[in-house]
Formats: sequence, structure tokens, C-alpha cells
Amino acid sequence: MLTTSTTAINPGRKYLACQFNSCKGGWQWLDEAIAEAESTIKSPSKACYGCGVEGHWLKNCPWKGLSCRIENCRGKRHLKTSEKLKSSGWKFLKCYDCNDFQWLKHAIEEMAETSQSVGSSSNSAATVQINMSLNDFCNQFEMKTNLK
Repeated sequence: MLTTSTTAINPGRKYLACQFNSCKGGWQWLDEAIAEAESTIKSPSKACYGCGVEGHWLKNCPWKGLSCRIENCRGKRHLKTSEKLKSSGWKFLKCYDCNDFQWLKHAIEEMAETSQSVGSSSNSAATVQINMSLNDFCNQFEMKTNLK
């Protein structure tokens, strides 16, 4: 409850006092409570509310509704938040068809490792070989280009 101090040291200073008997004299200065509350309020996040990664919103989250990673499972992986004491707030992916479970942070790490190892080098010496006759190539080339 909001109360006003009548002491000589803090005359007129507002404070919050607990209204329940179980508090045993609990109180806090109003200005300190306001400052504490303001310091804990976060600015609007630019990150996805689902996975916490910046660059997309929840409706476009790449982790929502993914196909299950387990071979022959046709289920979808659901993006969830742990409510267990030791992992409260941690994100995870769960397939309810096969019960596959993966912490989201591990899935993100795996995705980053995979994208780095597959053709990410700018000076890659990859070659492409296409087997077709010269006539087929020329016909396809003519159909897709306009020469001026």
C-alpha cells in the first residue's frame, strides 16, 4: 500500500508498505521501487520472440514447424520453451510423433557448422559438369537468351 513518511528525516517521502501480516514490516521507498522497475524494463527487442535470433519475426521463424530430423519420421518439430526449474526459459525443438528432442541452441550451432562446411569458402575450387549434347545446349541457350 502507498504510504507517506512522517519522520523528521524523510518528511512527506512516499513509500510502499506490504499490506499483509506475513510481510513483517516489509517496505520500500517509492522512488527506489520506480527506479528499480525502470531498470528491469527491456526495450523492444529486434529479435524473434520464438527463437531469439535477429533478422525475422515469429511468424517467419525458420525454427517453427520444421520437419523432424529423425529418418522416416513425418512429424513436425515444435518450438517450445522449457518451464522446468533448471532450464526455465530455454528454447527447444520437440517432435510429438517420435519424441525427438533438441535444445534450440544446439540446433542453431549445428546449422551454423553445416553452412560453414558446405561451400562457404569464397575461393572454392568447385567444378560443375553437365552432360548434354552440343545441339541440346545450343537449343536451350537460344531459347533463354535474346541476342541484340
